[in-house]
Parts: sequence; C-alpha cells; structure tokens
Amino acid sequence: MKILTILAAATLLLAACNREKPDRDTRFTQQEAIAERLFDELNSLVDEAASTGNLSNFKLDGDELMLTSGCATVTRDTTATPKTVTIDFGTGCTGNDGRTRSGKIIASYTGPYRQAGTVITISTENYFVQGHQIIGNPVRRIENLGPNADGHPVFQIDVTGEVFFANNSGSINWTANRTRTWTAGFNTFILADDRYSISGSANGSNSAGVQWSALITEPLIVNMAIGCRQIVSGKKVVTPSNRPERIIDYGNGACDNTFTVTINGNTYTVIF
Repeated sequence: MKILTILAAATLLLAACNREKPDRDTRFTQQEAIAERLFDELNSLVDEAASTGNLSNFKLDGDELMLTSGCATVTRDTTATPKTVTIDFGTGCTGNDGRTRSGKIIASYTGPYRQAGTVITISTENYFVQGHQIIGNPVRRIENLGPNADGHPVFQIDVTGEVFFANNSGSINWTANRTRTWTAGFNTFILADDRYSISGSANGSNSAGVQWSALITEPLIVNMAIGCRQIVSGKKVVTPSNRPERIIDYGNGACDNTFTVTINGNTYTVIF
C-alpha cells in the first residue's frame, strides 16, 4: 500500500511539474517564418531584375536603392519559349540589404507580368541566402488572374520547395497555395510604394520528421518600401503534428523585423 501511495504521489508531482513548464520552443516557428520570407523574397528579386527592363511590364524602380544593385548579373533569353531571365549572384555577393546571396534564380514567363493569364515560374540553382539553401524546380509558380472587383490585380502563387538552414540546423519542406493581391502601387511603376495582401495555406515536414500545416487567419501584408520589404502585419496559425498550435502575429505594420509567437496562451517575441 505504501508503495502504491508513493507511486501515486510521484505521478501527481510529475504531472504538476509538466504543467508548470510551458512550451517555449519557438525554433520550429522561426524556421517556418524564415522559409516563408525566403520563398516570398524570390518575387521581389525577380521584380528587381525586371526593373532593368528584362521582363516586360514589370515594375520600374526609378532612383530607388535596389537590394542587389551592382551585385548580381542579370541576363535574358528572348529567343526561348517561354522567355527566361537569370539572376546570377556568382560565388557570393552582399546586396544593399546586407544579405549575402550566391547561386542563381531563373524565371520564365509566358507574357507581360500585368497581363491576365501570364504565368511566371521561378527556379533556383545552387542558390543560398545567408547560408540557407533554397531548392525548387520550379519553386514558385505565379499566375496573373486579372483584377478583382476593386480593380486590384490578383495572382495565384503555388510554392513547392525545400530550405536547408545554415549551420546544418535542419531543413523544412514547403508546399503552399497563396492568393496575392496587389493592393497599392500598381499604377506608379515604383517598387517602393507597392503593398501586397496574401492569404492561403501551407503544409510540409521538417528534417526531424515533424509534419506541419499553416493557415493564414488574417491577410499577411507585405510592405515594399525601401528598408522594409517584408511582412509587416497579419496572422497565421502553424500546427506541428507533435506540438500545440503556434499563432504567429507579424504586428501592426511596423518594419521592425520581428514577430510574436503565442503557444498555449504564452506570447514570445522572435527576431528574424
């Protein structure tokens, strides 16, 4: 009887200890957010290459300080069908944003970016950002669906890729279906005043074998202003198969390079 009493007490004590230790592990959420940003950034870099005139009817930058100006080599093949543009960062160069990239981004396009029905596919070749490798062939498919009822261009974006994180810190597979609405800056031909609203879902697994899913619950707002070019507001719920759901909140519009993660009612601030 004494042994049973001791075992029961130990079990209750262990349960109490477990309740006292909240789930503070934000590493998975950080990796998921980094992958989101890396895949989304491919659009910005192709836009930048296009601003030199290599993709018809993309945005123009005017005097804007571009991320990779003077760093990458941009070439175009207009004889191919579909046409292609290649951004080559060589063995490594640091852009105006302070981030070092290497390898290539290859985009193909069936028509002008602003034309409904145009399809653009983006692939990578030995491409790294700050030591993170982004793999996909293609990693990103973009289709112009034309304007919505408010006159804003809408794009269907499908992502299928994988990120191998720097310092052998794991990897994540990513499959996403996104709707990207161009809410501001469409008529100015200046990249810096562009704003996008993104909705949709994603799923995949990481190198530890954890399956995950993500759902955007409040549209993610991307601000392309100089010195920003990141998600500045919106929320999504990320659910790993072996952990409670994580609520990611990108904030109230500030370009502060941070987001919060809420797990079981406890909120933590994460810096990219």
